[in-house]
Amino acid sequence: MLIPFAFAVMYFGLTNNSKKVILYFGLCSIAIELFQFLQSYIASYFHSDVRRTDVDDIILNTIGGIIGVIAYKIWTKLYCFIQKNKHQAMKP
Repeated sequence: MLIPFAFAVMYFGLTNNSKKVILYFGLCSIAIELFQFLQSYIASYFHSDVRRTDVDDIILNTIGGIIGVIAYKIWTKLYCFIQKNKHQAMKP
């Protein structure tokens, strides 16, 4: 879920600092799990079948943010390489 979101944050220049993006997505993942916990706590009064929160989700969502940042960095280097070769091919 967070891979394309992390890529978009870097691509649109909301922040260029990779460490900040990873921190944001770690906090975002914690917020998602906290919301899920509160939702399951409230739903437990009405249903016996509730979803459980798990620390693995926080870790995996944060890793997804890291993968998104890495994908952006690879894409940027590849794009610059293609543009450089494109301009060199146009020179006589």
